Amino acid sequence: MAIEYLDLKTTNNPLRRNYTILESNNEIGYITANVGYENILIATVNIFPEFQGKGKGFNAFEKIYNELSQIVQIETIRGVWCVSEEYNHCENGMSTNLNEFQKHRQTKSDEESAFLTPTGKWVRKLGFNKIKIKSISLEEVIVDFSR
Repeated sequence: MAIEYLDLKTTNNPLRRNYTILESNNEIGYITANVGYENILIATVNIFPEFQGKGKGFNAFEKIYNELSQIVQIETIRGVWCVSEEYNHCENGMSTNLNEFQKHRQTKSDEESAFLTPTGKWVRKLGFNKIKIKSISLEEVIVDFSR
């Protein structure tokens, strides 16, 4: 089934993107992203639970990364994983990344745990193999991935 990205055109800033993700004209999620200070990419990929685990999140993430990389050299990809109303449909009301990070952290290092999240796996595919843990709490983790 063909995936389409409906550009919501919420800004004229060329370093921001906001898409609704459609499959067979049905909404299956969304992605927002921007490149800010020091060429740091921050993206939110939200694929609805029944459509997860099929590569759709990575495809959306890669699309955004490729589009923005044509405009500016992305130095860092920042993961901001948290508990939020945005994730009420997810386990424990937390992002899938935060949930996966916390599960792996029980037996792995913080760095290994970060690379075992969906975002960690995606950034590795794009060549971002270095990591700096910025902060960790029960409700939020911030990590920077770089080359």
